[in-house]
Amino acid sequence: MNPLVKKILLFCVGLLALAGFIYWADLGEITRAFASISLGWLGGTMLLQFLTIALITWQWQLIAGHTGCKVPFMVMLHIIMAGTFVESVTPAVKAGGEAAKVLLLKSKAGLATSQAVAITGAQKVISTLPFLALNLLALPWFLSTVELDKTYTNITVTALAFLTLFTLLLGLALAYPGILTRFSKAPALHQGIRRFRGTLTGLAKPRKLTPVLSLSLVIWLLFALKAWLLGIGLGITPGFTAMAVITWLSYVVGMVPLLPGGMGAMEGSTVLLLAPLGITLAPALALALVIRFVTFWFPFLLSALWLTLSNLGLATGDRDHFGKMNT
Repeated sequence: MNPLVKKILLFCVGLLALAGFIYWADLGEITRAFASISLGWLGGTMLLQFLTIALITWQWQLIAGHTGCKVPFMVMLHIIMAGTFVESVTPAVKAGGEAAKVLLLKSKAGLATSQAVAITGAQKVISTLPFLALNLLALPWFLSTVELDKTYTNITVTALAFLTLFTLLLGLALAYPGILTRFSKAPALHQGIRRFRGTLTGLAKPRKLTPVLSLSLVIWLLFALKAWLLGIGLGITPGFTAMAVITWLSYVVGMVPLLPGGMGAMEGSTVLLLAPLGITLAPALALALVIRFVTFWFPFLLSALWLTLSNLGLATGDRDHFGKMNT
């Protein structure tokens, strides 16, 4: 099947899943739930999303700097925005967005392919490790606190196992890049791997790893905080711990590489995980949709606007920064 046709079909599946939830819920109740949240409350969480984007950009910049590659903040922000746009329209686990970031690190920051791949791979592992740790604590707590449908438990455990395997394989590739030489004896590959390993060596020190790992933890806590605040705005108050667990587990399910941006999966997971806490379908779906807007559609629209302004030469600042080698 043509990849574009497949993406369109998957996107339609996600939309149908959302339509199904809306059909079974009372549309009037959903509308009333949306109306109950003030614009100020919504605006506050959108400001937290700005902070999240800034922290993610800073983390990428720190990782690049620790590997000996100096990338200006605005250039890195442009790379993050472009990656956000791409990953929003491709299947989950952000594979498309990460590939776009590799290309942009080369074209906009002037890095070698081995450097761009090393930085992108390292960031992915650094971002995922605290997230995995949070979920490995969250799932047992949630299962011991509420009675969850066995089918959904299996789906969540499978998704968590997939994410764990993905992280382990990526970590192994980063730790032992020489394994790739078994598949090819090309001199260029050997040279690239040596440079790749040299790039990572600059990061593999506790005093450098600790700050970027801490940033990942803060970023994931911010996602939980936004969900909790939006829940309060809608009158849904299961408590911060429960809301954090629901948010992280929903992200795990949404990361399975089936739908663009986890379309439908995250919303459905949020609704299903709120149900055992006594939250009915309409307010739960309203909360899922507003979380989705703040953390997905809002950044997507921001990235689209950024790229539009960038093409007009208005968003990325001094364009002389682009194309410089930073080694």
